[in-house]
Amino acid sequence: MLARFVTHRTVYLLGLAGLLFGMAMSEFAISVAQFLLAANWLISANFKLKWGRITSNPAVWVIWIFYLLHFIGLVHTAHYDFAIDDLRIKLPLLLIPLFVVSEKRLSSAEMKGLLSIFVLALIISTGFGFFHHVQHQLDVGYDVRYSSVFVPHIRLSLMTDLAIVWLVSEIVIGDEKSWIKLIASLVVFYLLLYLVQLQALTGLVILPFALFFAFLVIKIKSRLISRFRFFGAAFGGVFLIVFSVHIYQTAKPFIDFKRPVIAELEENTANGNRYLHEQDNLMLENGNQVWIYISDPETRPEWNKRSDLDFDGVGKTGESIRATLYRYLSSKGVRKDAVGMQILTTEDVLAVENGEANHRFVGKSSIEKRIYQTIWELSNYQNNAGSFEGHSVAMRLEFWKMGWQAFLRSPIFGNGTGDVRAVMSEEYTKNSTILSEGSQLKPHNQFITTGVSLGLIGLCSLLYCFLYVIKKGDLQPVEVAFIVILLLSFISEDTIEGQVGATLFAGIYALFFCQPKIESEKLP
Repeated sequence: MLARFVTHRTVYLLGLAGLLFGMAMSEFAISVAQFLLAANWLISANFKLKWGRITSNPAVWVIWIFYLLHFIGLVHTAHYDFAIDDLRIKLPLLLIPLFVVSEKRLSSAEMKGLLSIFVLALIISTGFGFFHHVQHQLDVGYDVRYSSVFVPHIRLSLMTDLAIVWLVSEIVIGDEKSWIKLIASLVVFYLLLYLVQLQALTGLVILPFALFFAFLVIKIKSRLISRFRFFGAAFGGVFLIVFSVHIYQTAKPFIDFKRPVIAELEENTANGNRYLHEQDNLMLENGNQVWIYISDPETRPEWNKRSDLDFDGVGKTGESIRATLYRYLSSKGVRKDAVGMQILTTEDVLAVENGEANHRFVGKSSIEKRIYQTIWELSNYQNNAGSFEGHSVAMRLEFWKMGWQAFLRSPIFGNGTGDVRAVMSEEYTKNSTILSEGSQLKPHNQFITTGVSLGLIGLCSLLYCFLYVIKKGDLQPVEVAFIVILLLSFISEDTIEGQVGATLFAGIYALFFCQPKIESEKLP
């Protein structure tokens, strides 16, 4: 009786379901699912038929060539331990397309079922994230990135984007019943709420691009669908415009800032103490220069009278009290002296103690704050205004700079699989970076990382994985969204350098592009 239900097909579908579920929930589940698929592939045999399917599907070979280049990169690597680990992490690029191309093509119902499991996993994962956020959002030093409990937060936001586009496409052009579309609409709203509430900036930036391009490829089969296509693409376009305008308005105080003339700066406080003016330090808060009109002799005693945390010490988040206080006062547009200290309320003092450096965002956890922080980091990096340690956007600029230098060492063939960290470390030292050793990371840009490791040859191979399926044409909206999401994520992330990202790339790529074309074939 059991044999009737436990067929090779059933095990195959179970393995794929485990893979999709594990992407959002558990790296262990990903590993178990791959072992299950591998065992099923071996036991089901019929290798002649499988080989025929493999040889007739160029998409499989395209992604395999990219993986093969990592093997070739072993020839000139100096760090085999890192190289072997890299091959292990990217093993899904070899295995998952193999498992998928070897089996009979998934039916429409099977594909929808698998993607529904993927969405379910995201609902559960983000649900735990919401719960964690509600529990800890008021904790001192809390970072919303911690709300992704099971997998890296940026990978989770990318998967959330993909799920939203698929659900929207099903709502618009699917033939499901009305109550199913209603549930799908509620799930879309919930996932959008997650991205906004948890300040998933990467996901929010990429989503409108994914929606815009996905809706452009919807085939017009009726006037209603034509309208949906128009409004869908228009929504993505309007979202991009509104988002861009908001970013410009947030950045305007930084853009409009005019450096004060040193001769026009007042020399003394109202109490007769001399001001310190670090005019060359262009750190800003709400358009106000932080390191001018400073009087430590006045702010120190005033602060120490109102707080148990020493002026010359650190706050509850490990940040310098002095630096945080001066940024906070600057955000209010007042001077850093006894007069300026008088405007601080008890709430303001608590905010500074907890590491808040801008009065606009006291007690708030919003996407607006995340956008402002990003622009602030970029401004500081551009103006060399102090350390950018711990500021993810500014640090990425430094990563890219060092990564580009590492790429130029061997631009054609790369520095070898596994050598990225070593050559990056050498560039950090050579360029006297201000980042501490623990913050000297890989490029955080998949294009640069691939170039450093495998050179232009490897980079072209990676890009061709996407160019091939685009050139082949006839893409579904969710397939277009997958391409857009991955390519845009490559700009700010080493997306496929971890197990979840590599599985996301290989797993979804295989399901969308590596299935055999002939549906009538049957394995015994």
